[in-house]
Amino acid sequence: MGDSATAALKVSGLNTFYGKKQILRNVSFDLMKSEIVAVIGHNGSGKSTLLKSIYGIIPFESGGIEVFGETLDTPNPAECLKRGLAYLPQDDPVFNSLTVEENLRISMGRRSAGGVTSLLSGDGSWASWLKNLAGRPARNLSGGEKQRVALSSVLTTSAKILLLDEPTAGLDVGNSKTILEMIKQFSERHQFSVLLVEQNVRQALETAERAIILKQGEVTYSGPTGPMMEPHRMKELYL
Repeated sequence: MGDSATAALKVSGLNTFYGKKQILRNVSFDLMKSEIVAVIGHNGSGKSTLLKSIYGIIPFESGGIEVFGETLDTPNPAECLKRGLAYLPQDDPVFNSLTVEENLRISMGRRSAGGVTSLLSGDGSWASWLKNLAGRPARNLSGGEKQRVALSSVLTTSAKILLLDEPTAGLDVGNSKTILEMIKQFSERHQFSVLLVEQNVRQALETAERAIILKQGEVTYSGPTGPMMEPHRMKELYL
């Protein structure tokens, strides 16, 4: 698991309920600096709830969260963003009534004046792609294009910890691969730490260094992805 003193994000004994139903049960793990950790599990295992609990969208009953060694007593989205966390939801990742450029400016907030201009004028295929779409309303984008714009919004904030909730949901294999490669490249280039919830187990394991398996809200595996790539081991751990 690594030295918790250098962890970007440390989650300890997290318990979260929906009403009287317990969703997360004593969840603990570390996310190290510049690391991608995949969170996998069947539907209803608590994956999305975990991200929402960390980001303060859903309050947790007990447990603790530390960001770069500092405690988040009562997480909320504004405080989390201030501390260096950014969250990409699974549903409605962009504002459909706004243009691509307007979506980027909202996400970058005070940094938007120079930041978006720099982004759109940058080199590379990604910057060129964004520039070509800058004036287009988000409602006219394909699902894959919306996800790329949403990721662009998150990746260009000042955050150093990204909480990504199924960024490839609803995408075909080609677009899914593009999105996950983008995440990996930005993590390596800009030293982001990424907590990645992903339904495509194989692609998630190929993207991340470590994985967490959730079953009925409990962590049943936390470790390197390599051993999990073996079919018999995957069946033993995941099924």
